[in-house]
Amino acid sequence: VQNITQPEKIKFIVSFTAVCAFLYVFFGIAPKCFKSEKKILPFLYLIVLIGLAAIIYSLIKEQDVYRYYMGEAISIPNPHIQSFYFNRNGFGLGLLVAIFCLAYIQIYRPRIYNYLFMVIFLFFICLSLCKTGIVLGFLFVPSFILYKFIINIKSRPVYSSICLVIFVLAAGGLVFLI
Repeated sequence: VQNITQPEKIKFIVSFTAVCAFLYVFFGIAPKCFKSEKKILPFLYLIVLIGLAAIIYSLIKEQDVYRYYMGEAISIPNPHIQSFYFNRNGFGLGLLVAIFCLAYIQIYRPRIYNYLFMVIFLFFICLSLCKTGIVLGFLFVPSFILYKFIINIKSRPVYSSICLVIFVLAAGGLVFLI
């Protein structure tokens, strides 16, 4: 149990409210304001690039934490990855937003590497130990892949089969975590 001071509680509440407002505007209002998806895709790609930059920054700056995760006997005060966010939950939820953006991109520009990036982001969410990000990620990614499988089964059977394999692996990961 953590002892959170009153200013920290206010900071977390304001940050959470700002993120919720941003997500509502970005996913609820902004797509309706643009006449085509081509105008919103650069913003989505920017969020994905920020997620990739956060992972690369974390890999470079937090090498001791990764060595600790690999089992080396290192004494570190905070054994959690958090990248350039103020804590591990911010990092995990930032990567979760990047997964949502990749799903949106996948709808308009279907590419198999979008799924690869989703899995990479989900892996780093698990490493960040952000419980909310882990649960939402393991619920969203298989659901999205199942959705794509159902939509594309008749028109693209090979692509749909790949989606089904990824779905089964992700569902197995979810069962393993539970």
